[in-house]
Amino acid sequence: MTTRWFADRMTRYQLLHTHPDWSNRQFAATTQRSRAWVKKWKARLGSPPHPDPQMVCQSQSRARKTPASPWTERVITRILALRDTLSAQYNRVVGAKTILAYLQRDPDLANEQRTASPVTIWKILRQHQRITLSHDMVDT
Repeated sequence: MTTRWFADRMTRYQLLHTHPDWSNRQFAATTQRSRAWVKKWKARLGSPPHPDPQMVCQSQSRARKTPASPWTERVITRILALRDTLSAQYNRVVGAKTILAYLQRDPDLANEQRTASPVTIWKILRQHQRITLSHDMVDT
């Protein structure tokens, strides 16, 4: 599938530089792709010919370009405190989703512009030894 996509991009690159006066609709009809696809790759390929068309026709990574900002010590402390107090309140061990619900309603952390997920809270609890894996889950 990726070879077909690459071939379509190379065709688009060649058509763009042999027929620069064509509209997006003409390019879409010729390549049998949507106008949105044509518009996206027209912007990526640019108007002057690139010295290495093979490189410019490669797909771009969707991976995050910058690392996520670290959690503040205040938030981590609050997550650990919620784990302890809510466990006593509910008479059971509360999970990451419950902690997240209380964390989002916390007025002390209202100015924190950081979004959280249950997975992130689970990782914080694991780092601080609040969750231990059973022997069945441990990789050997």
